[in-house]
Amino acid sequence: MFGTGKIVSRLDEMLTNAMNGTFTESRYDETELSRLESKFRQYLTGRELAGERVERERTAIKELVTNISHQTKTPLANICLYTQLLEEISDENTLPYVQQIRLQAEKLDFLIRTLTKISRLESDMIRLRPKSQPVFPLVEQAVREARGQAEAKAVTLQAADEDIASDRSAGMDSAENMHPATASYDARWTKEALGNLLDN
Repeated sequence: MFGTGKIVSRLDEMLTNAMNGTFTESRYDETELSRLESKFRQYLTGRELAGERVERERTAIKELVTNISHQTKTPLANICLYTQLLEEISDENTLPYVQQIRLQAEKLDFLIRTLTKISRLESDMIRLRPKSQPVFPLVEQAVREARGQAEAKAVTLQAADEDIASDRSAGMDSAENMHPATASYDARWTKEALGNLLDN
């Protein structure tokens, strides 16, 4: 039999070795400590196998998404091209249907591109680099880039910062104007996310 102090000491050693990835069973008898070590080894082995399974599934999903993206890229581009050509020769009765086909093809392309980006994030192919910075310039840029598509759909986009700029030019400074909102974010991928929301 082992005293409580020795068991606690061995448990501490086992945990340290487990964190370092160097845990091994030190004895193979029928003592209480040996049984504890055996169960701990089973637990670590189970976690390791689960981690490997998750990694395999993640790799399989990434490969599937990449394959879907490659296989659909050319057909979708062709559909968009053909519908643009059809729009030029369609009459007023058929034009709305052709435009709907084009819009749906563009939406499908958007969804596939978004799925690909999410897959890349999940597989750590994309590294986020957040830092504290103003929020309004990011919103302004995203709105500016999406405005063309919005106007084509008869939608008006307006960034709050543009109103603030107008207030400043009129000498109407508010607390928000004096202390612009900031946040910690990755500028590139947050703008991408905002663009996706605006496109949708």
